[in-house]
Parts: sequence; C-alpha cells; structure tokens
Amino acid sequence: MAAAGFNDSFWVAVAAAAPVIGLASVVAMERVARSIVRYGEQREKMGKAPLPQGNPVAALRIAVGNVGVQALALGIALTNLSDRADVMPRTAATIVTAAGLAAVAVGVTTGPLPGSGGRSSSREPRQ
Repeated sequence: MAAAGFNDSFWVAVAAAAPVIGLASVVAMERVARSIVRYGEQREKMGKAPLPQGNPVAALRIAVGNVGVQALALGIALTNLSDRADVMPRTAATIVTAAGLAAVAVGVTTGPLPGSGGRSSSREPRQ
C-alpha cells in the first residue's frame, strides 16, 4: 500500500482546532484563578473560607501545558500547510488534538466547581 500524499484538509482542521482547544484551556485557567483569588479574599476578610473543591494547582498546570501544546500543534499545522509537506505525522497530530480535548475535560473536572461551597478552613495562612 502506497503512502498517502499530503492532506491539506487535515492540516487545516488541526490549525482550526488548536486555537479553539487552547482558548478553552485559557477559559478554564481564568475560572480556576478567580476561585483561588476569591478563596484568599475570604480568608483574609473572615479568617476562614470554604476550601475550593478539586485541585486548582493541578487544573492550572494542565491548562497551561495544554495551551503550550496547542500552540505547538498550530505552528506545526501552519508549517505543514506552508511547505505542503508533512513535518509531523498525522497520527501524532490526531493524538495531540484528542489529548488536548481530554486535557480540557480533565482540567475542568479537576478545578473548582463554579458556585461550589467546599469544606471550611480555619487554618492560619502560611507565612
């Protein structure tokens, strides 16, 4: 079976999907960061606050990493379109795109839930 030729439609789809997936991660980052700030403000004001549910630090790391990976995927897709040659195997691009979608889902479920209460914390802030 002969190798398939260059598929510009595939790379256009990757180039279109990468910024959308990256933007979804940025939205998740903003939501997580806002909950962390709200937690700090409530602790400072009242001495205790409901702990954010989930793992905000992990959610931020996942989202930041995903934005970087999607930026790389976009760059590779645009390079492929410009050169009309496959610099990256299509299978790898498919995996990166699917993993990016999964990372958005994991980041959203790992981070704090909107409007969620959480456990109350009366611990003193770390110095």
